[in-house]
Amino acid sequence: MATKKISGESSTLEILDGVTLSRTLPPSLPTNFLSRRHLIEKIDVRGAGTTMIVGPVGYGKTSLATEIALNNTNRTFWYTMVDEDFASKFNAHVIQSVRNVIPNFAPWFTSETQIEPMDLVLKFSNELASHKGEFIFIVDNRRTKGAKDFAVANQMIRSLPRNLHLIHIKRSTPDALSADLAPTGNLQIIGPQELKLSHDEVQSIASLNGLATITDEIAEILESAQGWPAAIQLIARGLSKGEKFSPLVPAIETSNEPLRLVVSEFVKSLSGNEKNLLLPLSIVQDFSSEFAFALTKNSMAPTELDLLAAEGSVLTKTTGDEPRYQIHSLIREALYLEFSLKQEECKQAHSIASHYFENELEPKLALEHAYLAHDFTRFEQLFRDGARKSATTGGGRELLRWAKLAGDDS
Repeated sequence: MATKKISGESSTLEILDGVTLSRTLPPSLPTNFLSRRHLIEKIDVRGAGTTMIVGPVGYGKTSLATEIALNNTNRTFWYTMVDEDFASKFNAHVIQSVRNVIPNFAPWFTSETQIEPMDLVLKFSNELASHKGEFIFIVDNRRTKGAKDFAVANQMIRSLPRNLHLIHIKRSTPDALSADLAPTGNLQIIGPQELKLSHDEVQSIASLNGLATITDEIAEILESAQGWPAAIQLIARGLSKGEKFSPLVPAIETSNEPLRLVVSEFVKSLSGNEKNLLLPLSIVQDFSSEFAFALTKNSMAPTELDLLAAEGSVLTKTTGDEPRYQIHSLIREALYLEFSLKQEECKQAHSIASHYFENELEPKLALEHAYLAHDFTRFEQLFRDGARKSATTGGGRELLRWAKLAGDDS
């Protein structure tokens, strides 16, 4: 079992096998972050209950939850759930999230423990109920590929101890009845209308991005985003750097996906140095500074990532001693679309990534990037080397998917 030191801890903390530590810690907030104080005050996190934060991509759901976490630093558990988190990873991440705050929590659990999520949640709830104090569990649900959420989700809510408040971040409101979502009767839903920025907040965003003078034209452009937080941030950042968004006004107002229009224009406004850094990094969902150095062949200045993360328009950065960076999803999508047109550069980046992940003992990622690099000889070798391990560690679904690509019907 690996050990790493979490920022703020006086001793090392054991990290469960299969856990991505950054997904069990709240992300950091950029320096130009706009506090949503009125929403924070509206959310009552005292005692048992459920708060749903619901809205499309770019509506500031995670930022709002992060602000709550930072206001309750010693009693908040955080878990970012992704498509790949099936039973064993769900179990490990839930326990790790709590151990980040309560180091000796659930001594009965190890990564190798074969326990059904339902049973884990019941044991988890019973043990947490024995701890003094009130706690908050924030689950940032980023499942996007139609993966079914565990039936355990409702079970978790129904079995919440009286000293835990659940905050669930989702892109759509669940179909469950309010009695299922909050059997204690304490159900709060913060939806898109509440998350939209007010006129005064839009003005504040402009000011935070260095737009000292807001002309009628700038005001019209900002208002055309209709309160969409990410769109307004991107427009304000672009305008502060001299980008012209005025032709977009009617298109934004009539589009079903205005944020994608804004992102497309925003990516065009990035400087040459910013693009040289970000285009190759768009091949991965998130990354460490070590990976960025490897991918850019050590040509990256150490401060470049932190400067972009501090600004907050392009990158986010997790907390902890070994932070990870993530390009905002729609910006990454636009960057990768552009980068993939540079076929040789794109294949070379995937090849570097494949070798990097092989050295880091992450065979699935090494395999994926070998395939995307069109290095099919290497892909087949990695597949055959890793097939036996995948079959014995619960990776059967992935094994079947890659086997078809490797031409192996056995």
